[in-house]
Amino acid sequence: MNKTKNRNAHVGSMSVADHNKFTCDCQFNSDQANDSTKLESLSDHKLTKNEQWPDPENLANDSSTPTPYPINAFKGLLRRVIEAVAYYAQVPLAMAGQCILGALAHMGQRFIDAPMGHSHMPASLILITEGESGSGKTQAMGLTHFKIDEHERGQYEQYLTKLDTWEADKAGLKGAELKEYLNDTPKPTNSKTVFDDATIEPILDKFVDGEISNASWATDEGTQFFNGHTMKGDTAGSALGAITKLHSSGRASRQRSQKSAHATPRTDAYHVRMTLLLQGQRVVLEPALTDPLMNGQGFLARALIACPDDLRGQRVWNDPQRRSDNPYDNPVLIEYWQRCHSLLDTLPANEPTDTQGQPQRVKMSWQDVQTEQVFYEHAQMIENRQACGGDLQYLKAYASRMAENASRIASLIAFFEGCDTITTDNIKRAFMLVEYSTSERLRYLDATPTGEQNDSEKLSNWLVDKARDRNSHKLNRTYIANNAPNPMRKNTKLLQIELDKLESAKHIRQDMEGRSKVIFINPKLYD
Repeated sequence: MNKTKNRNAHVGSMSVADHNKFTCDCQFNSDQANDSTKLESLSDHKLTKNEQWPDPENLANDSSTPTPYPINAFKGLLRRVIEAVAYYAQVPLAMAGQCILGALAHMGQRFIDAPMGHSHMPASLILITEGESGSGKTQAMGLTHFKIDEHERGQYEQYLTKLDTWEADKAGLKGAELKEYLNDTPKPTNSKTVFDDATIEPILDKFVDGEISNASWATDEGTQFFNGHTMKGDTAGSALGAITKLHSSGRASRQRSQKSAHATPRTDAYHVRMTLLLQGQRVVLEPALTDPLMNGQGFLARALIACPDDLRGQRVWNDPQRRSDNPYDNPVLIEYWQRCHSLLDTLPANEPTDTQGQPQRVKMSWQDVQTEQVFYEHAQMIENRQACGGDLQYLKAYASRMAENASRIASLIAFFEGCDTITTDNIKRAFMLVEYSTSERLRYLDATPTGEQNDSEKLSNWLVDKARDRNSHKLNRTYIANNAPNPMRKNTKLLQIELDKLESAKHIRQDMEGRSKVIFINPKLYD
């Protein structure tokens, strides 16, 4: 993956309270600050001697190496399917794995809810995968979603048949008979549930009007989502809000003027589900994954992200044996497709609805108390890593959703395997996938375009330049805040984050002189 950058993406997720606590935790305590006279008498001597300073660490980010995909997070049939898809489509395991999770979520969200605390939540997922044009995205989705696409085609053909019949029956009626027919025989609706080129509004309409209760926005061309009408202009904020509400609570809302041609008294739908499987090129995903609105609205905090290696240049096309090996004859894929078919074409008696036709999903549960404890032990470790100095310190919003995603994934895997309880093994393997996504998210945020400086490098070089001719190589914190290079200038939260990073990398020391905060620059940076 080429390097990318925008620190604002994760800075926006830090609350004022988080920042205040962070600043308090990381600065000198009050006793040290009050002893300013002693500090002043020692600082100029100690901090200007090169031998008193450790060697500064390199600030440049090398995020070109993708995180190894945890294929061990899957076992049995699902693991064999991912490996088969990766082989036939000649794509990375991560791309095949993301497509499988998208297929499981599309099918499973219809039947189950995932446990969280004392309640349950939708088993829907948001999956974002980076893949360049021609990297195999279409082929991978074609195999993982083969039965889903087949089911969609069948449903569409039935819809067209019903519509033709309805139109034919209506054509010979007039007057009272026509009125009675229209009143007693509603016009058939299109039960399409997989969308690849749409906007959020018509999908919400289908939910609110009761036409569907489960859907997927699945595309191998992410530009249709990220650069489409939904995410452009004034509609982006409300669209992202609608998607995050759907993801978290399963509720869809659509308010229209009652004077419009499309007026309807219906405004809300409950217990509806939507999964997003979005694959796209770096040029499309880069601005999206670093967009403050998408981060601030919580959309990306809920996403499972993968940016695997591009295998183009390493694929094999001239092997006769490989060419003759037909994936549609592969016993592993056939077994997988049979399971998909059974979930998509259920008998009416097995439909997950109540007597009123409303969705009625199985509430997945922990197998035992020990399994639940394992889940919360993992959640606690994630919580601890968000503290000052932790690897998730700057990714709190994303980290806060890791346990939720693990529960959803574990529930979907267990359900696909024919279980209604989650085992300890299920949850441990689900957290492997969540940790993988987190590593990829951190890698994406820390990257910078080749040849460009990241914010930490920019600030360090600026400090060195400004303090070069100053006594003790120090600068006042207020001066830095007002004059630092963008985006740190007059952005207190971002500046403090970068200063703390520089201190951790031995580039600076933050100190107090009386009531003023000063920054000492490591003299070894001038060598």
